[in-house]
Amino acid sequence: MCEREAKDKRGRRRVRELNQQSESVTTVRREFLRSTLLARKTPPKMVAACVAATLARDPGLMSEYKAAESLGELLGFMGYYPAMCQAE
Repeated sequence: MCEREAKDKRGRRRVRELNQQSESVTTVRREFLRSTLLARKTPPKMVAACVAATLARDPGLMSEYKAAESLGELLGFMGYYPAMCQAE
């Protein structure tokens, strides 16, 4: 096996490992949001300002890949697809 093939193989292995880690972290992060932050009766102080500042910096967060479905899942609306809920 030549050096380039070995390097490509290591690169693909690293990508697979990082993808698995990303999935695990996302699961833990969503569970934390669902069970800790969203379960509170009142939000933590300054959360509204933080959310507003984050969305002002990157408004695409509201429309990126599966953002709406993730929001529905976090809020407990399984199978929620906002595009299907819009008035015609």
